[in-house]
Amino acid sequence: MLLKKFFSTLRNWYLLILQIALPVALLIITVLTARGYVPKSTFPSLKISLDPYNEPVTLMAGITNLSYYETYRNNLGNDHQPLEVSDIATEMSRLTSESPANAKRHYIVAASFNESTATAWFNGDPYHSSPLSLSLVLNAFYKQKFDETYSVTFINHPLPLSLDIQLDNLQFNLMGFQISVELGFGMAFVASFYILFYIRERVSKAKHLQFVSGVNVVVFWGTSFLCDMVTYLLTMIAILITFAALQEDGYKTPDELG
Repeated sequence: MLLKKFFSTLRNWYLLILQIALPVALLIITVLTARGYVPKSTFPSLKISLDPYNEPVTLMAGITNLSYYETYRNNLGNDHQPLEVSDIATEMSRLTSESPANAKRHYIVAASFNESTATAWFNGDPYHSSPLSLSLVLNAFYKQKFDETYSVTFINHPLPLSLDIQLDNLQFNLMGFQISVELGFGMAFVASFYILFYIRERVSKAKHLQFVSGVNVVVFWGTSFLCDMVTYLLTMIAILITFAALQEDGYKTPDELG
């Protein structure tokens, strides 16, 4: 039985190599990736514009021959063409009743103009839709009142993280989390390799012939367990050697590796 397992492993040597190489490769990639992680203490500022949104549609209503109306439409640019409607509230009610998800995703801001007032409409779901709508209307007034070179840019500057959050970020062990996830993922594949031999024996009726020929069940499965444990130990040794070679904090001394 031992010779059978030995020759089977020798014949399928590529599975043994893959069984050892897969978790080792995942471990190396995980450690190198986690080393590049730097906890953020601040976040970059965000320029408020229509560009980050997915195919936004800007509704416009009111007196179309007003100069502010034309300036607002021109400020949207060629990438964000407006949709002119008679009444924004009625149109949004219709769009929302037909497809709420589409209305939330694409209809971010709108504007209506008459002879005395301009109204900036915004979708309440996106976080930055209200300052975006206001900036578009204000830019229309500034450019019309002064010159095309004048404009207002709205920028969101996030508040700095509190000391507690920064401390939590520093204490968060990304390395340990990534290793546990990726190594568990790799070992799941390793465990699946062991069943291939027994499936092959069952399909080819070799297992049945061995039992008919008088092979003891305990001997059959005991030998299989022993041989599988040896190859599993080879995988474990390769992983421990990789840990020792990478010299990562918490995984480099004999006591830490257990």
